[in-house]
Amino acid sequence: MQLFIKAKLLTLVAAAGLMISCSTPEPVADMPAAVPTEPPFANAEPEKYQTFVLQTSPSGTVRFLIARDGDRWRIDSDLGQPRQTGSLHTDQKDFVLDYATRSYGEYTAGHGFDERPNMVEEITHGLFNSREIAVYENLGTDGGFAQYKMTDGKGKESIITIDLAKGLPIRKEIFNIADGNRMLEMTVWLEDFTTEVDPANFEIGKDFKKVSMDEMKKILSLSR
Repeated sequence: MQLFIKAKLLTLVAAAGLMISCSTPEPVADMPAAVPTEPPFANAEPEKYQTFVLQTSPSGTVRFLIARDGDRWRIDSDLGQPRQTGSLHTDQKDFVLDYATRSYGEYTAGHGFDERPNMVEEITHGLFNSREIAVYENLGTDGGFAQYKMTDGKGKESIITIDLAKGLPIRKEIFNIADGNRMLEMTVWLEDFTTEVDPANFEIGKDFKKVSMDEMKKILSLSR
């Protein structure tokens, strides 16, 4: 996931229609006897919010920024790292930002807003916008938080924590189950979640220079 947004942006600028391909769900096999269902808790992405998303795995921690205010949105990847990149949609315009070179490119993509939910679902590993069919077990509540165990039938088990005050999942621990062993693969959580959105999230820094999309494609390719 470290290069998720950069790969998406490269796909955007390379494709003539600027369409991002969606992955095909893997077939579900060896599902436990319990009946699989959609998530028994709300996980729709709010209309207005901003949050950091952190992914921790054996290879380290990656930070993202997601901000949304209606049809305006921004997603930044690899926050604080030399390869930080961003995708911004505002006023019917779409922009790609590269922080290392302080440059940005503008492109036309009428589908841009429709693609955002899929990007958010992948970055949050399903904390937002997931309708994944799986077996969910309610583990109970404690101190304003509820937990569910999710078994997806693909050798993955997750513990999902719900913030009852916010009404949203805020943490997901993903385990790989193989040969009878249960190993923590990744932890994903929301940090500093708020429904008070900073308008600056939807602005491009004054020190950024505009480049052609052909040039932006080269910049993103070189910085991967």
